[in-house]
Amino acid sequence: HYPVLLRSSNFDWLESPADRGVWTKPLATFNASGPRVELIKLERGASLPAGRGDNHRLMVVYAGRGRYEDQEVVEGALMYRPPAVGASAIECDEELSMLSVEVAVRGQPLAA
Repeated sequence: HYPVLLRSSNFDWLESPADRGVWTKPLATFNASGPRVELIKLERGASLPAGRGDNHRLMVVYAGRGRYEDQEVVEGALMYRPPAVGASAIECDEELSMLSVEVAVRGQPLAA
C-alpha cells in the first residue's frame, strides 16, 4: 500500500568476477518471481556479454553511450530480452549505466 524507496547510494557496486569492467549494484528482489532490480555500470571499453536468460529482462540506459549490434545505445534507450532468447553483447564506448529489472516467467521462480 506504500511506495518502496530505494536509495541506491546506500548500496555498494560489485565488480563482476568474470567480466572485467562490469559492475552491478543489486538493489532489491521483491519475491520469488521478482522483480529483481539492479543497476549495471560498464567502464569504457567493457562489454556486457552476449547470452540468453530464463527471465524477462528490461534495461534502461540512464547515462553514457554504447553499442548493441549495429545500433547506438544512449541515455533513454530501452532494451527488452524475453526468456530463452539470445541477446548480443552491449559494447561500451564511454561509461554506461543502466537500470535492470528482471521478472520470472509466470509460475516459475527467478532464475539465477
